[in-house]
Amino acid sequence: MTWEVRLSKDVARYLSRLEEKRRKMLRRVLEDFRENPFVGDVKPIKGRSGTYRRRIGSYRIIYSVDYEAHIVKVLKVGTRGDIYKSDI
Repeated sequence: MTWEVRLSKDVARYLSRLEEKRRKMLRRVLEDFRENPFVGDVKPIKGRSGTYRRRIGSYRIIYSVDYEAHIVKVLKVGTRGDIYKSDI
């Protein structure tokens, strides 16, 4: 079964401002979430049930998973130095 991937407004805005090469790289990973959101360098975020981070080079994707509805909600995308500075 495939997963539906939903981007927050902040994520869509962030991706639109990236240079094309980096945007394409991150978009490929987001497309991969449709098949399986748990492939790659994925770790759960402590203290946040159902929330994970995936590492892609110096970038991180923070997302939550609704197992029953098969929905992946992408909450935040950014570099390692910036992603953990604010609340998710």
